Amino acid sequence: MKAFNTVLSVVLLIAVGFLFWKVYDTPDMKSGKSNSSEEIAERLNSDEFAPARIAYINTDSLVKDYEYHKELRAELEEKAKRLESDLSSKSKVFEENLSILQQQAESMSQEELQSHQMDLERTREGLLRYRDEQANQLALQERELNQRIKDDMESVLNDIKEEYNLDFVLSFDPNSILLNANEDYNITALVVDRLNKKYHSKKEEANTKDGK
Repeated sequence: MKAFNTVLSVVLLIAVGFLFWKVYDTPDMKSGKSNSSEEIAERLNSDEFAPARIAYINTDSLVKDYEYHKELRAELEEKAKRLESDLSSKSKVFEENLSILQQQAESMSQEELQSHQMDLERTREGLLRYRDEQANQLALQERELNQRIKDDMESVLNDIKEEYNLDFVLSFDPNSILLNANEDYNITALVVDRLNKKYHSKKEEANTKDGK
């Protein structure tokens, strides 16, 4: 399960980093301005080229404190545990049947032995298919939930960007190219607070609709 947790966290961190790059692309790409040498020099010498307003988010802290991520991780962990337990139980039955066949092999005819071996092989193949199918379903659910998280984050980050007139929001974690940063520009707590408020608002709305 430790490996599963690590994979999930890495997936979410990558999703977060991609989102920052996707939403906060370079100004020239967003504005469609020309990048000829003369026009760049003209912009650099104009009042338009003002210092950029930059903030950053510590992605490690964000995924740790974002309550929807905690719920997502707990849900996927529980499903992974159930799958692991189910596969372990089915594998144990298969191993027991294999052991019984090995013990009784000498008393069987060649035809009986081959028939039982074929039955066990079909069981083994079915078990592998079941394992792969369940693992694929779990991965699909993980991708769907990650997409919902990305959609929520995009909305919150866009609101913060507009509200505080930010030009860039960077991601800061042990794997980012940002090696060091001034804590004054860390907006992680603000983003987490907005995400959690939005999450609770959606839960309350869903509970109201369900009559809870």
